[in-house]
Amino acid sequence: MSELIALARRFEPSAACHDFSSVKAWWFEQPMPEAVRSAGSAESSLRYFTTQQTPHNRPDEGFVDDAAKVAISYPRAL
Repeated sequence: MSELIALARRFEPSAACHDFSSVKAWWFEQPMPEAVRSAGSAESSLRYFTTQQTPHNRPDEGFVDDAAKVAISYPRAL
């Protein structure tokens, strides 16, 4: 996951990282670059996720490393 985070931050260096009780999450403001999507999909230890829009949250997509408890999250098109 650290390589994927490094790749993602090359596209968006200002990404924010937040520590939650269950996971450390990197939040990106731009849509997921194809290079990040391809690299994340190729890594078997990562799980892809997608969420629907709610009244309080944007629709997101990203990857989670369940063992390391680290995630990256991008806005998803409506």
